[in-house]
Amino acid sequence: MKPQVIERRNGNPVAPDGHHARPNGRWADDKLSFLDRYLVPALRIATPHFRHRVYVDLFAGPGVFFDERLREFFPGGALRVLDASGASARLRDRQFTHAVLVNLDRDDHDALSARIDALDADGRLTIPRANIQLVHDDANAVVQRLGRLLPASPYVFAFVDPEKPEQWPWQSCVALRRAVPKALDLYLLYPGMMALNRCISYQGHPNERALSAYFGCEEWRAIADARRTKAESPEMRQELEALYERQLATLGLAYVRRPRRICRTGACELYTMFFASRKPVAYKLAEWEMETVSSQLGLFAG
Repeated sequence: MKPQVIERRNGNPVAPDGHHARPNGRWADDKLSFLDRYLVPALRIATPHFRHRVYVDLFAGPGVFFDERLREFFPGGALRVLDASGASARLRDRQFTHAVLVNLDRDDHDALSARIDALDADGRLTIPRANIQLVHDDANAVVQRLGRLLPASPYVFAFVDPEKPEQWPWQSCVALRRAVPKALDLYLLYPGMMALNRCISYQGHPNERALSAYFGCEEWRAIADARRTKAESPEMRQELEALYERQLATLGLAYVRRPRRICRTGACELYTMFFASRKPVAYKLAEWEMETVSSQLGLFAG
C-alpha cells in the first residue's frame, strides 16, 4: 500500500521505519536489480572456493530509496544483500560472510546503522552483525586501507555508486584493486550523460583536472577534441566508455560488461553501469544476466 502522506525530515522522505530515505527514481531499482540476479549464481560458485566472501558498498547510502513519482520506497544495495526476508532470501546457504558499508554523510550512516541493527534484532540478517563494518568516512580514504578491513584471501563483490566523477577518481580504482588482488568483482557507475558529458566543452576543457583524475590518463583529450559537431557526440561518448574499459583492463580486470544503461523514465540515458572481473566465469554470468533481462523485457515489447 502506497503511503498517502510522506513525512519529510531535512527535505528527505521518511520511510515507515522512521528513518530517512534517499529520493531517487525507479531507474535506481533497475541498477540494483543486477545485484539480485547476479549474486545468486556468483555466490553459489564462490562459496566452495572462498571461506570469506565480502560485500563492499563504498557509497552505501541510508539503505532505502524513495521514488517521488510512484510514491514508493524500495531497498538499496546493502539491504538487498543483508535482509534475509528480501531478495537475498534466494541465496539460502550461499551468502556473504562479511560486509563493509561506507558513508560519508552522517545522516546516511546513522540511518543505515539503525536499519542493520533492526534486521539483527529481528533475526533477519544474512550474516553475523559482528562481521558487518559500517564506516563513516570518505570512500576514497577507506579504499586506501580496505585491505586491513577484509578477512584473509576473500572473494569481494564491490559496489561503487558515486553521484559525481570527482567522488571516485581513478586512483581509487587502483587502490581497490590493490586491496583485493585476486578475487574481485566490481559493479561500478560510470556517470556518462549524468556528468561527464557536461564536463567536456567544444572549446577548451575547464574541467580538465577532474577529467584527468577520473580517467587516470590524458587520452580523453584527443577523444574530446576530435568532436566538432553535436552529431559526433555519440561517437565521442562511446570512445570515452571504451577508454575507461581499457583502463580497467590495465588493473587485470579484463572481463568487462556493461550490464545496465540507466535511463530516466521517458527520457534519455543517465549513466552506464560497468561490471569488471579478472575471471571469465564472472563475465559469463554477467552476460547471462544481461541476456535474460533483455529477453524478459522483450516479452513486453509492443
